[in-house]
Amino acid sequence: MSTIGQPEPDPVKVSQFGQLLKDAFPGYEVLDHYSWDAAAQVYRIGHADEFTHRIYVSREFFDDHSAHAIGDLFREWEMAKTIRAAGARMVIVTSSGVRVMGTTE
Repeated sequence: MSTIGQPEPDPVKVSQFGQLLKDAFPGYEVLDHYSWDAAAQVYRIGHADEFTHRIYVSREFFDDHSAHAIGDLFREWEMAKTIRAAGARMVIVTSSGVRVMGTTE
């Protein structure tokens, strides 16, 4: 399904997810932007010009879950642990779960 013409995800949910990342990675900078090509909110975690972690959260994830559910899933799916373990590999969050690019899980 094409996302052309659809607005960006709910800014409240986008901000909330960013705050969850900031809380999970204290002392690190969390930047984000929307990627129309990926139909995902892209978060980068790191310091200054060196961002260690990249997380792509699908528009579908934000659309399918309430703000409360997003916080619950962040904890239930152990997203912070997965992001840390992924290192520089991209982490993808969809309504189906969390996966790390380059792994067979």
